[in-house]
Amino acid sequence: MKGRRSRLPRSVRIGFRDVPIAVRDFADQAEYGCYHVHEDRIEINAGLKASMRSLVTVHECLHAMFATAMPAVDDQTEEVIVRALTPQILGWIRDNPRLMALLADR
Repeated sequence: MKGRRSRLPRSVRIGFRDVPIAVRDFADQAEYGCYHVHEDRIEINAGLKASMRSLVTVHECLHAMFATAMPAVDDQTEEVIVRALTPQILGWIRDNPRLMALLADR
């Protein structure tokens, strides 16, 4: 089960679209992930440990959400907001599994 949980899905549903997620080796190991706005896809560095991969995945998903919800926000402001919200949202998800199950119930 643990190995299965550590694999990211091939895509994530954000709003009305399915955004592809690719895990690949990055030439620059200081780069953790990237949301490519014009291609509407997320890339995650394959060299990350599971805990960092989770954080980076939430971070890049937030960028994808901004692209739809708030496209007029400048890049610097968006990055400040995304960096501030990422650990809060990930902690909220991890700390509230019953609520996540309830919210996911269609």
